[in-house]
Amino acid sequence: MERRKKRIVKLTAFLFLLAASIFVMPQKAFADENEDVTLPTGDIKPMEPQPDESEIDTYGIDEGDEFSGTEYELYTVLENRVKEAMLEGNEWVSIKDLKIRRDTYDLSFYYGYSPYFPSDTYNRIIAWYGDAYYTGLRITNTFGTPEETKQIFNAVDEKLASIYKLVNNSMTDEQKALVIHDYLVSHAEYDLNYKNYTSYGVLMDGRGVCQSYALAYMYILNHLGIETHLVSSRSMNHAWNAVKMDGQYYNVDCTFDDPIYDRFGQARHTYFLRSTAHHSGELRIPRCTFRIKMLIT
Repeated sequence: MERRKKRIVKLTAFLFLLAASIFVMPQKAFADENEDVTLPTGDIKPMEPQPDESEIDTYGIDEGDEFSGTEYELYTVLENRVKEAMLEGNEWVSIKDLKIRRDTYDLSFYYGYSPYFPSDTYNRIIAWYGDAYYTGLRITNTFGTPEETKQIFNAVDEKLASIYKLVNNSMTDEQKALVIHDYLVSHAEYDLNYKNYTSYGVLMDGRGVCQSYALAYMYILNHLGIETHLVSSRSMNHAWNAVKMDGQYYNVDCTFDDPIYDRFGQARHTYFLRSTAHHSGELRIPRCTFRIKMLIT
């Protein structure tokens, strides 16, 4: 009889600890792929570059090489210049020396690419151009003073560092892409108020529209060395990503894989590495290749 009581006590204690661990330990849960979900209507807001009348007749006539780097290399250079200007309290960044051709590089969505850029509205970083080249970037810094801006930059640094630690060199690019996809989907929710259009929204506020998801995913994967682009469709009023894997491009739509209303910790993979049969938009790279969906768990 005494032994039976002890067994009951041990079993009760074990069940209690097991139940407690379910709530304490982080869980990795995925939604049922066949489950019906409501897809967001989507929303994109390109910020068209503004003409710099004072530069049209003179800019671009000096000798010098035109910028010929990748989209990611260009965005990195511009991000560093904008961050420096914001920390110095400047509202204007000259990029005339880079000689960036407008018919080669599109800066319509650049304002939302970096999580270090102001996020409360969609027109805080505006590109200006003269004739064939971009001339500068105008900044409306809503983060506050240079000191307040530096504090926000530090917070962004910490958040990005924590995300980068989710992957390691032993992973394939596909595994890394999936980990970041699941992180964004499980840590953010669709902004039904349509206020967050930048990567800051999804990464720092945990809320954003499709454009915010796509820019955040693009930013993180590019920094992990995986070529990723923003794809937009005016007819769908929607944005997602094209990711390069093994020399081919595939669609990834984090927004459509995030259930509405948000379910914490759940991520679908219906729109992870898909073909143009599922998505078709405006993109200055080769069309995406067909791929049978593979889930890595």
